[in-house]
Amino acid sequence: MSPPGSRFAARPLPSGSHRMPEPPRTGDAVLELVRRAEITDDDALSGFVSRSGPLPPTASDTATRLVQAGILTPFQAKLILQGKHKGFRLGPYRILNQIGAGGMGTVFLAEHAALRRKVALKVLPGRQALDPVNVERFYREARAAATLDHPNIVHAYDVACDKGTHFLVLEYIDGETLDRTLTARGRLPVGEAVSYAVQAAAGLQHAHDKGVAHRDIKPANLLVGGDGIVKVLDLGLAEFFEESGTKLARNSGLLATTDYAAPEQLRNCESADHRADIYNLGATLYHLLTGRPPFAGTTAAKMIAHQLTPVVPPRELRDEIPEALSDVVEVMLAKEPGDRYPTAGVAVQALLPFVNVPDRHGQPSGKLPPLAAAAVQESTGGLDVGPIREAAAAAEALARAQRTARLAITGMIAGVLFGLVWLAVAVVIYLAK
Repeated sequence: MSPPGSRFAARPLPSGSHRMPEPPRTGDAVLELVRRAEITDDDALSGFVSRSGPLPPTASDTATRLVQAGILTPFQAKLILQGKHKGFRLGPYRILNQIGAGGMGTVFLAEHAALRRKVALKVLPGRQALDPVNVERFYREARAAATLDHPNIVHAYDVACDKGTHFLVLEYIDGETLDRTLTARGRLPVGEAVSYAVQAAAGLQHAHDKGVAHRDIKPANLLVGGDGIVKVLDLGLAEFFEESGTKLARNSGLLATTDYAAPEQLRNCESADHRADIYNLGATLYHLLTGRPPFAGTTAAKMIAHQLTPVVPPRELRDEIPEALSDVVEVMLAKEPGDRYPTAGVAVQALLPFVNVPDRHGQPSGKLPPLAAAAVQESTGGLDVGPIREAAAAAEALARAQRTARLAITGMIAGVLFGLVWLAVAVVIYLAK
């Protein structure tokens, strides 16, 4: 996983004018572009042609048929119809779709051509790739990230360079980052928010034990899979995939997003350690619980507030938050690192009891999937999380029983009303005689 020495920096584009690719006009032209793009092997393409019969007369209809046959993805078809045949591969990986873009870098869903394993490829932004020293550091950090093996951390499989493009090969998780969840829902049920923070803290404890700090925990770096398991993204690598103005570079190499930054990170303090991650996570949990980050205003105003202004207790912004949980969040957001929980594992222990907080309908809103529960137990040095899970299961069973009882009562009421209606009809008929 060492950087290929002759290709540290991104290869510059050749000077001069560049002709835009010519969009294909016929089905045959589409097939030729697919062949040149090396999206699939010749046998698969030949098999498609022999099975499908005559090609449709238009390029778009041919591309549609290729998508229906599973030869192309919609993303690939769109590029092919633009006349493009380059950029469909990175090393041994076929690009299937673009699943992320923006300040955090470009992320592609890809498939290993030989192994057929789906992965996420995160491409190092061009500006970062122009500095050989920075690229060397990127490979060093990637090697450290690859040593992490935890259910709540996205696994880093490889780091490589193809024709001047540096990229990280990551475990692919079909899920949603919490920043998108917040955009859609505003804030989360208390138990759900806490369960996500507990899982993230368990992953952080594992990383800290390995000497790896995140430096930029925030909702966008927490991914929730369909199974409810939280995955921490970009552990130790967050700084390399950010080109927007939301981050603040430090002489010490520490970065943080302003909304969630620890005071010591903002002071350009080289002594900032794993406890900055605890602050970042506390600020993230604050946002999940209240629907807003701890401080508002301009970037400068938020920087000052993180260092000097006491946070408004979460409970004052939302009555459903237990006072004891509000206190836990405030400890995580203490201005001085020494006043916070000393480790992420201790933060897990403080947060665990609140996974069972019911929502406004009296139903449990937080869950710890079995794999996550085992990881949490490990992160706390063997703390028995069984009672937590049993209490959650009992609360869920009670909620189901309550729903069943409500349905039964509703059915009884409906039956009585139905009987009364028929009785009234019978009386009317009798009187009419």
